[in-house]
Amino acid sequence: LSPSICNGRLQGPLLYFWDTMLSEDIFACLYDERDILLRVVQSVREMTKKCRDVQALLSAVRILSWASICDCADVRRPALEGLMLLLGLPIPRVRVCTAEELYLRLMEQEDLEVGSPADDALCQTATDLLLNQSWDMDNLRDLRDARNKLCVCLGVAPPRQLSIARSPQST
Repeated sequence: LSPSICNGRLQGPLLYFWDTMLSEDIFACLYDERDILLRVVQSVREMTKKCRDVQALLSAVRILSWASICDCADVRRPALEGLMLLLGLPIPRVRVCTAEELYLRLMEQEDLEVGSPADDALCQTATDLLLNQSWDMDNLRDLRDARNKLCVCLGVAPPRQLSIARSPQST
């Protein structure tokens, strides 16, 4: 799980492996192991930072989605934050899959709200945002605004947008 092991060519296969094991319910015994789940979530988030492999990112969505329904807020919060980052990527297929997974998790877990007891109005607002927003559109600014509203509903901080330093143009 260390970043040095998970660099480059191993990232995709490792994400596929975790995704497959989770889909087969092989890691169900780890569901109560907070430390292991937290390391998995942190590793997945680290591996997706500069990843552009769509299949690896879709596996990351499913892994983070699985962790987002954990009973422990220490695991749930970073998993949801990771999903919010993936929801703002410039890859439409990843955004659509992330929105679908989040919607399904909201339907499965009525108490997904992180910071306070579940609020039906916030949960309804979140599901409405996930259903009514066209997550495959090209306008990232509008998508990120919708994502930030979703963050408020789920009780997580919206991702900060990094400013890109532009190199001076030669004349």
